[in-house]
Amino acid sequence: MPASLAMCRLLKRHGASVIGTDSLAVTPLMFSNCVDVNATTASPALRPDQFINDLIALAKQHDVTHIFPMYEEGFVVSKFRQKLEHELKGTELFIGKLEHLALLDDKFNFIEHCEKLDLPVPKTIFVASTDALNTAVKTIDGEIVVKPVFSRFANNIYLRPTPEELATIQPCEENPWVVQELIIGDVISSYGICHQGVVKVHADYNNEFVTGAKSNQGLGASSSFQPRQLQGTREFANKLFESINYTGQYGLDFILGPNGPACIECNPRSTSGVHLYEKCPDFAKILLGSDAEREPHPSGASNHLQLFRSIASGETKLNNPRLPQSIFCRDVIFDLFDPKPVKGFRKMLDQIKTIAEERNQPAADVFFEDLACEPR
Repeated sequence: MPASLAMCRLLKRHGASVIGTDSLAVTPLMFSNCVDVNATTASPALRPDQFINDLIALAKQHDVTHIFPMYEEGFVVSKFRQKLEHELKGTELFIGKLEHLALLDDKFNFIEHCEKLDLPVPKTIFVASTDALNTAVKTIDGEIVVKPVFSRFANNIYLRPTPEELATIQPCEENPWVVQELIIGDVISSYGICHQGVVKVHADYNNEFVTGAKSNQGLGASSSFQPRQLQGTREFANKLFESINYTGQYGLDFILGPNGPACIECNPRSTSGVHLYEKCPDFAKILLGSDAEREPHPSGASNHLQLFRSIASGETKLNNPRLPQSIFCRDVIFDLFDPKPVKGFRKMLDQIKTIAEERNQPAADVFFEDLACEPR
């Protein structure tokens, strides 16, 4: 995955010995000269116990000092924290406590917690039945967003849902949803890292070039990461993460509405925002727990493979004034000093396509299968 590749490059160029792991048979990391050892683990979503045993074996074999979960596998790492800390004495797990991850990842409890802190968030109603859904839709004035309490990569999110779309939603206690006030404005994402409730790094970036089935609604995976300073987001992060003494990476999504930025959700893990810091040695120092003389300054990057696909499909408009900057900035996969991951990324996509065809499943379902972990 591009964000994992960025993290490996950062750490390797800081002088670390890097071990890259994944449950996929082929990944870009396997082709990178910034990875000293590549290992395949069991699926964290499908075989969590074996996944943890694989991590322990790798860490002992290579005297690992830090483990940096990058995606939802971090929820499994946190769940098994006691076992990992017992087996791997002295190894730092850079992931929050499970109760913190559960709070931040839950799209209702997160909003409720922010309201208690008097932080700006949209009105949000929890629904666990069809009757509750229908009542909530009538309760919120104006346009709405409907989404599961736990969802990934804009899956099953409905902007301005039609009656027909609402009829397909079946919330229940085991699979609750939220109905949220729709704020009109630019989508701005933030990425950062915390140590014991203190925000060490924070950057905002535009989130306008997205790919996916709902990209025409502005939903999906971002393909361009351009720094943007937005007043209020750093203060939001400071107050939020101090309140729970959070440690780990984070992503926050804001809507820049008429009253300023309002936060719609949190991802308590790494996001593609890490690409903003790929060229910053001080960022690696902070990741490894050292002090830096100054906070790293973010720089722009783009996933050109996704971006050009978006252009070819018509999802991205050629007259967008920010498009030239995205096209002519650094690519998140290709690196002049580490070029082979481009080949690995294509091989990974080919493999996923083959598996999807064999299973008669969408390729996206295969791609994100191992990320279907929840902090509970």
